[in-house]
Amino acid sequence: MTKALTIANGYAEFSSVLKARIKKPKKKRTRHSSFYRPIADLARTTQRLACRAARKYASIVETIICSECQDIRHIERTLDGLLDFCFDPNVLLIYKKLCRYYYDIDATITASYVHAYRELWDSEPKGTIKQVGELKAAHYVLPEGK
Repeated sequence: MTKALTIANGYAEFSSVLKARIKKPKKKRTRHSSFYRPIADLARTTQRLACRAARKYASIVETIICSECQDIRHIERTLDGLLDFCFDPNVLLIYKKLCRYYYDIDATITASYVHAYRELWDSEPKGTIKQVGELKAAHYVLPEGK
């Protein structure tokens, strides 16, 4: 029993000495880290805000579509609010859904919302947007993942 205890104590001492010798690498602090931290915090906050917007606007858009709302001001106000968050894929899906619904009400204004999205968030080269007369509500789709 004493021999086992001595071995256990020896192992514990060896382990503590070994841990003391092995130094954990320190995080390098660059002189720019104080600059980047606020930017990273802002990005996280913006992403959380976009998630909240997706949850709020999803119910608003569902209500507009299910009730077959024809209130142009309400729909356009909702599209304007969604446009601010279209960098988020979930919000973009909601924006597309409302654009498809609104196309049957006013195709010209819907096309202007598509143009507004592309000017703000899309990286496609100019000249790839179809003419309004070529668009059909059943087949019209904004670029996926944008």
